[in-house]
Amino acid sequence: MINRPMIKILFISIIFVFSVQAQASLRELIKSAFSNNLTLENSRVKVLTNEQNLTILNSNLDFRLNFETSFVDSNFERDPFSLVAANTAWSNELSLSKSFIWGGELAFVNQYRQLDPKSSFSKSYLFQQKLIYTQDLGQNFLGRSLQKDIEALELENEVGLLELTLEQKEQLLTLAILYVEGSTLNEQISLEKASIKRLEKRLKYVKNQVRDGIREKVDEYRAKENLLARQSALRDVEHRLWELREQIGQIVLINVTQLNFKKNSIQIDWTKPWIGWHLKENVDRQLLIKRLEAIGQKTKSLKQKNSADIKLVTSYGTNNWEVESSKAISGGYLTQDNDEKTIALQVSLPLGNNASEAELIKVSAQKQMLEKYVKNWDEVLINTATTLGERHKLLAQNLDNASQRVQLAQKALDSYTLLYAKGRVDLDQLISAEEQLIGDQRLILNSRKALANLTLEAQALAGRLPDFLLKTIDL
Repeated sequence: MINRPMIKILFISIIFVFSVQAQASLRELIKSAFSNNLTLENSRVKVLTNEQNLTILNSNLDFRLNFETSFVDSNFERDPFSLVAANTAWSNELSLSKSFIWGGELAFVNQYRQLDPKSSFSKSYLFQQKLIYTQDLGQNFLGRSLQKDIEALELENEVGLLELTLEQKEQLLTLAILYVEGSTLNEQISLEKASIKRLEKRLKYVKNQVRDGIREKVDEYRAKENLLARQSALRDVEHRLWELREQIGQIVLINVTQLNFKKNSIQIDWTKPWIGWHLKENVDRQLLIKRLEAIGQKTKSLKQKNSADIKLVTSYGTNNWEVESSKAISGGYLTQDNDEKTIALQVSLPLGNNASEAELIKVSAQKQMLEKYVKNWDEVLINTATTLGERHKLLAQNLDNASQRVQLAQKALDSYTLLYAKGRVDLDQLISAEEQLIGDQRLILNSRKALANLTLEAQALAGRLPDFLLKTIDL
């Protein structure tokens, strides 16, 4: 059974959790998005995959230890190179090899065989050691193919990091715009509630006037209808707030049902001019250029693989056959007189190679498209930046205009209220003045919201959105 002090502690803890959620700032939501957002996590996994692909490729240069064992039961007829005709044999081979960045490979091979003839010959043993060096003279001559593959994967890794940065920017921009809208709607709720209070007071006044026979019943109908309209407008705003919470919850993946947007976020002075920036700061542009570099490197790598595969193989080895295992091993080490030296040239020419050529055509087409994008992207950025700047100026002027209109609308409403009390204007004129005030107040909020969104878009365009949201302002 839980005692009362424990219940009190639990209750306080629950209140604390909900109050933290209710007062969550945009920065707190951003931290949750960075930790929980699945789209960002997917981009991080891609970066990790690219890094591991590079590690896997580099691991081709690691030492490799190979072991092979086999058993044969043969009744073949004897050939000039066979010791006996029918036999059974165990064969074991252990090798250590190392590849090098210049396209060479050195292998140290040890082989041990036990031969058991089916004839009257006695059992015998073979021990053999061999050094084999293979040098690529074709595709990977001096490590050209491997180096191109490494450079291509390194560029792919850089592309992945920029894609993650771009995805972070897009998620932050979406989250910030939703938060600004929530702050705007929170302020609008306050305005709607203030209007409802005025309308409730007016309805009470009109009812008394109708009861006393000073006003017609239709005025009461119109006053009540006007109040219901404003109450519906308030519910519409609250409905949109719940939609925003749902959308934000899909980004940050935490419980945001108690989230309350800070009102002062929309009160920030969004009319301030923006700090200048350079085109190279734009993340989309960086990503396009890096993708072009990556696909260019991939093209070089594919062309390199289309060339002939030529290998020079040299070896030096010794062996020893004995009827005793220990003698076979001791006499088979390298530097013994019974040695063998070989040199061979291996040539493989691709004939047809339609698959590689098709892949090269596909990559070349992608490269040409990216070149067109890169060529025109600077002009797109300049046009966008200019457009945002001009729109910002116009919205700042509209905000100033709306502020003056609200002051005038408030004076008009106060005047109409007095005139209505004196019977010099009808109720519809008073209601019209009320609606005009609400409309002008909403215009201020929408102008501020639009200015905020433009500022956020400009910061995203300049590649500065994360720092702007996490260090410059606190929404």
